[in-house]
Amino acid sequence: GMFVGKTLTDGEKVIIIDDVMTSGKALRESMPKLKAAADVDVTGMVITVDRMEKGTSELSAVQEVKRDFNVTVYPIVNMLDIISAIESGIVPGKEYLDKMYEYRSTYGV
Repeated sequence: GMFVGKTLTDGEKVIIIDDVMTSGKALRESMPKLKAAADVDVTGMVITVDRMEKGTSELSAVQEVKRDFNVTVYPIVNMLDIISAIESGIVPGKEYLDKMYEYRSTYGV
């Protein structure tokens, strides 16, 4: 019941897909479950948004995942991409920029 659609087997290569990475908690919780199911090789993780937020240290959550699990995270966009797109008028949301800058200053790396 833990995994749907595929029974994992030892030696398989796995890519994790997730919507957003904030603290890295989802991967930290998933890795032991994956390894308990089979001795898989997690070769990467694709996320839609990297919030570029500090993890449990001064590193970003993405950097900690690389350090702790040797898993490279491939974001489609990151927080700076979104801010830049708003600043340049590619996407609406200029009314949120001040809060985004404040968020980056407080939680970002």
